[in-house]
Amino acid sequence: MRVACTNTLIRRAIAEKLQVITTYDGHRRGRYPHLLGTTNGRRQALRYQLGGTSRSVDVVEPGLVGNWSCIPLARLAEVSLGVEAWHIADNFAATQTCVAIIDVAVADA
Repeated sequence: MRVACTNTLIRRAIAEKLQVITTYDGHRRGRYPHLLGTTNGRRQALRYQLGGTSRSVDVVEPGLVGNWSCIPLARLAEVSLGVEAWHIADNFAATQTCVAIIDVAVADA
């Protein structure tokens, strides 16, 4: 059931270009999902991330092209919509390997 709720929030965030706040592997961070779909039967999202903490750095800086990541929805916890302005890097493209079957993609990224 948690993945279904997460899926609904991420779908809305993509459609409305909203920030999503999540916990992943114990780290809280702002995320900006751009694609949502399925790969090998698993629900996944391609998202741009910044702020918060991670295993490798304390704060992810805005504007870095390395802030893109692919994440399985089942591994997200404490998912909510945020209020920060929309963020994207210059290298966003629908050409990616995260989501094989795309259900929804951000328009005019």
